[in-house]
Amino acid sequence: RCRDILQQLAQGPEATDSITHDIPLSELLRQAAVGLSNSRAVRVERWASGPPGAAEPSLRRKPELVHAVNCLAENAMDFATSKVQLHAAFDETWITLNVCDDGPGFAPEILPRLGEPYVTSRADADPSGVDHVGLGLGVFIARTFLERTGARVSFCNSPAGGAHVTARWPRKAIESP
Repeated sequence: RCRDILQQLAQGPEATDSITHDIPLSELLRQAAVGLSNSRAVRVERWASGPPGAAEPSLRRKPELVHAVNCLAENAMDFATSKVQLHAAFDETWITLNVCDDGPGFAPEILPRLGEPYVTSRADADPSGVDHVGLGLGVFIARTFLERTGARVSFCNSPAGGAHVTARWPRKAIESP
């Protein structure tokens, strides 16, 4: 799977390929939300916010950015009990993406190593009930791709319960000129 993903990303896109176009921040969130399979009636909330009157940034639509956001959203959906939140915030200097769910959160023993290859809390019987057995490569690939776009990525458990992933970029790293 990893090899296939990297092979797809290594192929040069054609000039007319929609993947090369800019994408508004809220559209990135919308596309990630639309791509989620939702067989368990989990509510997906998404929004982008910034200073009053500020124009929403348009991002360079890099394949690794799109894939990473989709991967994090899918993981949140897999473990959510009833809600997934995709929230992006921006100001003059930073763009921050938060992906949160209301599931069990990250297992304490793997939290310090999240984003490394083969780190997973999924066993043969997936706790999410979606029959997904993971190798711990999805979060590794997502983190790697986000860092390649200039993001700092962090993982934590929300005090209210559930997992929380944050990616934060200097605005100039991913905003279209």
